[in-house]
Amino acid sequence: MNRILKKIRTGILAAGFISVSALAMAQNVLSVPGLGTIPLPHDMHLVDGKGSSVEKMFIENTQRPDFGESSQAAFMEIVAIPPGMDLFAEKGTHPFNRAHLYQLQMKKPQGQYTAGVFVVSGNGKELFPDSRVRAFWDKAFSEGSDRPTSLFGLPKIQLSEYQSIFDHFLASRKGNKMKIKVMSFAPWHAYKNADGTYRWQQEAKAVVTDYRGLSFPVWIYSAFFREGDQYFLIYLEGSHMAGAELDEPWLASLYQLKRGDGV
Repeated sequence: MNRILKKIRTGILAAGFISVSALAMAQNVLSVPGLGTIPLPHDMHLVDGKGSSVEKMFIENTQRPDFGESSQAAFMEIVAIPPGMDLFAEKGTHPFNRAHLYQLQMKKPQGQYTAGVFVVSGNGKELFPDSRVRAFWDKAFSEGSDRPTSLFGLPKIQLSEYQSIFDHFLASRKGNKMKIKVMSFAPWHAYKNADGTYRWQQEAKAVVTDYRGLSFPVWIYSAFFREGDQYFLIYLEGSHMAGAELDEPWLASLYQLKRGDGV
């Protein structure tokens, strides 16, 4: 933890010496319209995948009428999407159909590490059809004693219990089944940004086995923000090795969010 805080402090100090023109460079800052900008370390770069074949394939896949009932959707709901958020409704204008894809890259002597970055936004009624869930998230970003700080019993339940939740959730879905072996799981928790605002985040590492028996490691890092009546979900997906190299500098970047600069 001390090592992470040291990196955060160093990153904040360094940010003060970065010129405005440098921050405007697309490869070193994630700009989210309506939310703000997230400056990245000098050795971390962002590639805009808007309009790419990968983004198109992803959006078309989530638009399938049966996708919301699939085990793939269940996996995303567990590891990437805030509880109660509905991103798979059968609507052409639904927020997930407007997802913006980027790729995060970091080059080091031992190799290049990458992760996909998805940005999804929408208002409360779009993202949370259930009024009770919407009421929960309306309060979740404000300061006060009644604001929740964590979900899913953190830190009271064990990894084996999370595994049971994953197994039960996936078993209830239709179509081709996938299995998830949970390696680490830090469920949704509220964090205070450097500017005093709050975000929610969750991180997970798992080994996913598809219906053909093919296994692959997955690292998911989700960050959830609110600005006015709009919500913003930013989540990263990569390998375990990418997670080992990217998670700490990405966390330091999240703390440096500059509100209002992404419009």
